[in-house]
Order: sequence, then C-alpha cells, then structure tokens
Amino acid sequence: MLFFHPATAALSVSLPVIVALIAFGNIFERGEDFAAYQGQIIVTNTRVDFGETKNGSTVAVLGEIQNTSPIPWHDINFHARFTDASGRLIDVTSEDKYSFHLPANGTSSFKLTFRREFPETNYAGHAVRILSAKDARSRW
Repeated sequence: MLFFHPATAALSVSLPVIVALIAFGNIFERGEDFAAYQGQIIVTNTRVDFGETKNGSTVAVLGEIQNTSPIPWHDINFHARFTDASGRLIDVTSEDKYSFHLPANGTSSFKLTFRREFPETNYAGHAVRILSAKDARSRW
C-alpha cells in the first residue's frame, strides 16, 4: 500500500532534486568572511632588507603572521607602507600571495619583495597589514 501512495511518488521525485540543490549550493560556498576575523590576524616580527638584482634595487619585507582564529586562510593580500624619518609616507606596495596558506591558530612566515625607487635611507619606518584573505575551506 505504501508503494502505491501518491506521497511516495512525490518523495521519489523531490528527494534527488533536494540532494542536488544542496550539493550545488556547497560548490559555491565562499566560506567565512575575512572582515569578521581581520582583528585575529596579527603581523609580527617584521623587518626591511635591501638588495640589488640585475633589474635594479629592491626592498624586501620579511615577517610572521599569527592567526588566532579557528579559520585557515589562503590567497592573502598584503599591504606594506613605508615612511621616512619624519613619518611622511614615501612608498607603498600591495601583493597577492595566492599560494600562501595560513593555518588556523597557527603562524607562518612571509616575504614581500618589490623594486625600490628611493635611497635606502628614506625607508625609516614600515607597517604591514593584511587587506584580504579567503577561507581555505571554501572551494573559491
């Protein structure tokens, strides 16, 4: 009797559709929003080094990132700003590190390198912050 009931036919048609919709929705899940966790990503132990390549002078910023959030992050966008001795902004750089992975409740090291436009003595101060990142658990 249960086999010939109209609800059985409706359930047999709608159940695969519901499962497909749930699976399709999970494909496009973007994960947690970085803005809600931005205060839990701390850039520490930074330093500036200068170098020379065949293409010109370079500035490198090395440091560590501490993630105190329960979310692993990747595709991190770094922003570094440089000031002279008087505190005046002299240079900036922004760099996406697509292969960079920051584990949940973990620490990672990073390096940003770019072409230097001013003398080394102009680079008296620096600050690095994270502009954006993506939840490493998401498919996007």
